[in-house]
Amino acid sequence: LSLNRGKRTVLVDLGTEEGVEVAHRLVDRADVLVVNFTRGVAEGLGLGYDEVSERRPDIVHCAVSAYGHDGPWGGGRGYEQLGQTTTGLTVRQGAGGRPAYQPMRRIADYGAGILGAFGVTLALLHRMRTGRGQRVATSLAQVCTFHQIPFVLGEEPSYDEHGRGPLRRLYRAADRWLFLTQGDGARPGLVGVPELADLAGLDGAALEAELERRIAARPVGEWLPSLRAAGFEALGCRTVGEMLDDPYAVARGLSVSREHLGMRRRTTGPSPRFSRTPVAAVRWPAPYGADTPAVLEELGLADRAAGLADRRVAVAATLSDFAIDALCPSAR
Repeated sequence: LSLNRGKRTVLVDLGTEEGVEVAHRLVDRADVLVVNFTRGVAEGLGLGYDEVSERRPDIVHCAVSAYGHDGPWGGGRGYEQLGQTTTGLTVRQGAGGRPAYQPMRRIADYGAGILGAFGVTLALLHRMRTGRGQRVATSLAQVCTFHQIPFVLGEEPSYDEHGRGPLRRLYRAADRWLFLTQGDGARPGLVGVPELADLAGLDGAALEAELERRIAARPVGEWLPSLRAAGFEALGCRTVGEMLDDPYAVARGLSVSREHLGMRRRTTGPSPRFSRTPVAAVRWPAPYGADTPAVLEELGLADRAAGLADRRVAVAATLSDFAIDALCPSAR
């Protein structure tokens, strides 16, 4: 619903000559080709940079891998946790030298897409200036190395699961968790918070313990005005559902809801904002392969598209039923 929004979906068997022909015809019409095969696979299919650039010298070819395709690790397969583990992130996210498994922190997976898109954008700018395409490469390990920059430069992590010291951490208020962080040092700080002014002389664990006790006595809404007036930034922790329900998020298109495959679905809207070319979540993804006949017709392969039309409807219905049963059995 998020990563494939705005795209059309075509299923092509690259193990057949016909499938490779379709892929090559798509490349002939493309500005950018993105591949995430392991080392040597794209080349064997005629979809490596050298092979594709012979047909399209101006093509931008982006390869996403686990560790890059060169060197002794170049043949490795990519998984989120492998990218984190090989770069030190797994150890840093733990405590006391013990590594921590963080399955929900998709730093490498999403980061590879973002940095890959950034590289592609620069390559397209280069093509606008020179007329020449080029190879772009990113990897899970490269992304995780990027996220380690502060620690590569010598900064040692000094935080626990709740924060990095008494004035930059999470505290449990009476109704929910609150995140507190120190703002401009020229502001009054704790002295400017009437309920906490007598704590200004404390530091470290003593200050943290006292803040925990006092903040827990009142709801978040009662703390925010005095904390912000004293130069702190503070927010109550919201759930994903609360964020999606926020009227401002809905009005800005950051929270999107519509019918999809027989169910009402909600997801986040596009993040970038452009003054001349505004973005919108205009097309949600169809079931895998649903656009194959239409795309084949555009490629001049109408004879092959005709045989797929009835199969497309059957596949779409099957996937819709599967989605309802797997994701929301009570919808029946």
